Amino acid sequence: MKISLIINFDKNSANEIANKAIDILHKNNVEILCDSATKEKLCNNKVFADEQHLKKCDFCVVIGGDGTIIHTAKKAAIHSKAVLGINVGRIGYLAAIKSTELDYLNNILNGEYEIEERIMLHVKKLSDNNEENYTAFNDAVITKGTLSRMLDMKLLVDGHEIKYRSDGLIISTPTGSTAYALSAGGPVIDPRVNDILITPICPYSFFTRPMIVPSFSDVSITVDVLDNKEAYLTVDGEMAVKIEQNDKIVISRSKTSVKLISLKHRPGYYSLGTSIK
Repeated sequence: MKISLIINFDKNSANEIANKAIDILHKNNVEILCDSATKEKLCNNKVFADEQHLKKCDFCVVIGGDGTIIHTAKKAAIHSKAVLGINVGRIGYLAAIKSTELDYLNNILNGEYEIEERIMLHVKKLSDNNEENYTAFNDAVITKGTLSRMLDMKLLVDGHEIKYRSDGLIISTPTGSTAYALSAGGPVIDPRVNDILITPICPYSFFTRPMIVPSFSDVSITVDVLDNKEAYLTVDGEMAVKIEQNDKIVISRSKTSVKLISLKHRPGYYSLGTSIK
C-alpha cells in the first residue's frame, strides 16, 4: 500500500504528530510518499520523495486543519483519491482523526473505514473577453470592498430572478454549510444531501432568507458595481478576484467530487456539530 503524506508545518506540533503517524504506517508496511519539500522538513528516512505522489498513492493522509484538508482534497479529487484528515488545527471539522487518536490509523489500514463523497462547485467568472474557472469545496463568496456600501445583486436560478441588496452572497456546498454560511445565519446541511445553499450576508430586507436549491440548478449572479462600488469573488477563502460591471458568475455542480475517509462506528458528522466554536 502507498499513501501520500501532506503536512501543514505551520501548525503547532504538526511535525511531531507526522513522525508518530509515519511510525505507525511504517510498522504496517505502508510506503509513504510526499513531495521533496516535505521530505526535507521531516528528515525521516521512512518517507520517500516523489513529486507524483498524488497520482501513485492509494489514499492521502493530511496533517493540518480544515484549510489544509480542503486544499488537498481538491487536488486529490482530480485523481479520484480519498483523503484522511488528522486534525492539528482548531475545529478540524473535516478530519476523521484527532492528533491524540493516531492509533485509529491501524483500524483504517485494516479496512475499518467508510468513504464519504462530497460534492464540489464549478465556479465560472465570465467577462467581456475572458473566462476564469475555479473549483469550490466549501463555497464561492461575493463580497463588497472596503467601503461600507451594500451591493445590489441579481441572482438567476433556473431562469427565476431574485434581487438582493446585502453585503454579499455565499453559495456553498453542504460541506460549506458549516463554514462562512453558518456564521451568516444559514442552516447546517447534512453532507449526504446534494444541494446548493445560497446565503445572503447582512441583507437589507428582514424577509430575505437563505435558500436551498437542487445541485443540478443553473445558478448565475451579476453585481452592480457602478457608483464607485467594489465587489470580489472569493473561492474557498484561497483567492479573491475583482468583479467588474457586466461580469457574470455562473455556478454549477462540479463533475468531480471529494472522497473523505471516515471511521466506522463513530458518531461522525452530527457529534462534530456540537463542537463548532
